[in-house]
Amino acid sequence: VDRRQRQMCIRDSDNSCPGISEGQLEVDIASTTYGGGYDISVVTSNGVLIDQINNSAGSSTFINLPNGNYVFQLEDVGTCFEEQAFYVGSPAAIVVTASPDTTICINGTATLAAELSEDPGGVINYYWSNSDEGQSIDVQVDQIMTFSVFAEYANGCLTEADEVSVFQYEPLLAITTDGDVICLGDDVEFSAGAEGGLPPYNYNWTDTYGVTYIGEVINTQPIGYTEYCVIVSDACETDPVEECLICLLYTSDAA
Repeated sequence: VDRRQRQMCIRDSDNSCPGISEGQLEVDIASTTYGGGYDISVVTSNGVLIDQINNSAGSSTFINLPNGNYVFQLEDVGTCFEEQAFYVGSPAAIVVTASPDTTICINGTATLAAELSEDPGGVINYYWSNSDEGQSIDVQVDQIMTFSVFAEYANGCLTEADEVSVFQYEPLLAITTDGDVICLGDDVEFSAGAEGGLPPYNYNWTDTYGVTYIGEVINTQPIGYTEYCVIVSDACETDPVEECLICLLYTSDAA
């Protein structure tokens, strides 16, 4: 009985990027024990069949193998059986991290940036969900918006995306005490406050006669009908707001 020994060569190749399935196992068989057909299979380390090929001679290739441990099995027509373990590897995953969430004022600009967990070398491209590109971008929003970013690096490998949200402070609102009616020569105190925007706030007052005052609280002695207007601004780009009040003097008719 002619029982020739098998002549074969097995070559495996790793995935070029993490998270993809392009690993391969190439098997070149010149002859088998009986010189006839054979079945070659690839199974996972726990016995799950990935693929099986029936061939008589030549080269067979198993493709699209993800990262993991496998077993190559060969059985020929003479029921001779052989198996060999092999491993398909992948590069370690590189992670992109976006800036922490941030809050900006109305009319403000947020600078968003991304970093990789390690430097893969070569050219790195960053792609943002608003179609901008680059490691950092400037954005303006008129509502809460979330931006995602991923990176492309060597061999066309892609990271998973990360997200950053941009919030916006509430519109600025000026609040003043009510106007008043006083007697000639009396002092009067007015005050202002603010909500929204970004503290600290600035208070700039002007009266009917062009007199200016600065501060949250002012004390004055009107000489007649007087309108007091306060312009409130905040610590960033929010549009200032104005609020006005009126002070009147008592009048009396001579008996």
